[in-house]
Amino acid sequence: MFSHTVVTTKLPVAFFILFILILGLEFGSFISVLIDRVPANENINRRSFCPKCKNELRIRDNIPLISYLALRGRCHYCHAEISKKYPLLEIVTAAALFIPLFQFDGFWVIAAWEAFVIFGIALSAIDFQSRELPDLLIGPLFLSVTVLLGVDAQRSGHWIELRNAAMASVFLFLLFLLIYMVTKGGIGLGDAKLAASIGFLTGYHGLISTYMATITGFTLATLVGISYITAKGLPTKSNFPFAPFLVVGTLMSVWLTTIMENLRF
Repeated sequence: MFSHTVVTTKLPVAFFILFILILGLEFGSFISVLIDRVPANENINRRSFCPKCKNELRIRDNIPLISYLALRGRCHYCHAEISKKYPLLEIVTAAALFIPLFQFDGFWVIAAWEAFVIFGIALSAIDFQSRELPDLLIGPLFLSVTVLLGVDAQRSGHWIELRNAAMASVFLFLLFLLIYMVTKGGIGLGDAKLAASIGFLTGYHGLISTYMATITGFTLATLVGISYITAKGLPTKSNFPFAPFLVVGTLMSVWLTTIMENLRF
């Protein structure tokens, strides 16, 4: 069931499904640009081009997912194979954008979570690919979450929720900063900055939400990390991306928090 905000609008639900699908595919395509260019300090405003032959893509060759299928996964000019990460990111982003719509009410709250989904996927992919979390994305994420939830608090009178969000943000940032200092690189400083956004976003809904996001992220990272390091025979202090698990844990907390609250007597 969609959120109350979506259901009670005058436009049909089918319109929102189509709109979110298109929006998700477009943002997924943009995320691909961020992943390729932000770590390399390249201009993100330049038109998309083939990484093999360097030819700029035609508009009809740059339509998310549709162009990939029409071109059968190959460049129009040099016929080099197009990486499957591009359509995959577009599909994942489109699917992930539905998560807030199923759980939250309020335009500004949903917008804050959608911003987290978009930036979170980009940061996760970059961390997985190059083991870094660029401030160029972490900064706008934090600004988006705080401003959007701040507007919701102003319009709805949720000042206590906003205060709780700020407290959770500071607490989670300091916690991760402490872990960063104690482990001497077990996690990155970028993870602590990302945690500040997660704390603000989840803290707005209560400390249980922040707790579930944090514990789920750590659990996933531990289980997958140990399995990966063991399978590859790597040293226990091997550099391992942590952001993807924080992001997934935060999105999973949307449902886990509801389950925990229903179990409370």
